[in-house]
Amino acid sequence: MRVALVTDWYLPRLGGIETQVAGLAPALAARGHEVKVFTTTKGAPASEAVVIAGARLPPWQVGISPRLRPRLEDALRAFGPDIVHCHASVVSPLAYAGIAAARRLDIGCVVTFHSLVRSMRHGLRISDLLWGWAGGRVALAGVSRLVAGQLERALPGRAVMVLPNGVDLTFWTARRDRRPGRPLIVVSAMRLTRKKQPLALLEAFAAMDRQDARLVIPGEGPLAPALRRRIAALGLSDAISMPGRLGAEGLRALHAQADLFVLPSDRESFGIAALEARAAGLPVIAMAGTGATDFIAHGEDGLIAQDRQGLREALAAVSSDEGLRRRLTEAAPDLARFDWPAVAARHEEVYARLAHPVRSA
Repeated sequence: MRVALVTDWYLPRLGGIETQVAGLAPALAARGHEVKVFTTTKGAPASEAVVIAGARLPPWQVGISPRLRPRLEDALRAFGPDIVHCHASVVSPLAYAGIAAARRLDIGCVVTFHSLVRSMRHGLRISDLLWGWAGGRVALAGVSRLVAGQLERALPGRAVMVLPNGVDLTFWTARRDRRPGRPLIVVSAMRLTRKKQPLALLEAFAAMDRQDARLVIPGEGPLAPALRRRIAALGLSDAISMPGRLGAEGLRALHAQADLFVLPSDRESFGIAALEARAAGLPVIAMAGTGATDFIAHGEDGLIAQDRQGLREALAAVSSDEGLRRRLTEAAPDLARFDWPAVAARHEEVYARLAHPVRSA
């Protein structure tokens, strides 16, 4: 099949949607499909993507224009796809234009929502009532059961499936490099923004009986200066390091030496960084009501905290109880459904149904 992936967010920008679309494209190509990315992201690799022109919408810097839909429609017509797959976040003008373009061209369309949709549920429902955009040859998906459930409540009567994010399990399955005598190493890789709640993690770490523990927070973002000030104010400069953004190989090497991964955000639609850590063999502490519960079983291969106090208690429990830590670490991860070949195969099944719909006699 010819597959058009439509996304406002793509390389060279770095984020969840960007990395997932960049991973899905070659995974589908490896299965024999012709894949092209359509985006408004400036600087996107010309060999992979068609860039649709548009003015920048601050503060997200995504493209927007009254001509967005017709320009995308022309580009899709030139490519001739069998399926259009739109990857949507809360702010995604091109993805929503992609739905309209696919409907006008009578092409099957998949819409995957990568973000929590609570804040936009009323807009989704009203727009569907007015224009019926979620009907016909449009299939709806969320990246987790959490997002899919929110979509079902926002769009009553519309079927919603789960199309999960993917990881390269072979890459992340690292050889453990944990040596006796090393301090306990806690990792939390994230973009340093308020949504990710790194300050809550600092407070939880400060409250635990640290003894010989270390916290490493790889990542970049606007909250970095405030975090460094808070670390200094807590007197934890020797215990907490912020190495900046690490590439995949650097993060894998860090996971090989670490004991625990923490995902402090309670607004995670999925939690790709936590899935990578779990694939690397680390137990994970995550928050309740997040997409991470799709791959973290409480008490088996990680802990699910109900609130910030629960986060403190979980972190203290895992760091102080060697038996608990060993049991969580030794749990064999059952993550095969998140490996890119399996994720691509699942997408392929959905595409085939929409590209070649079964018509009644």
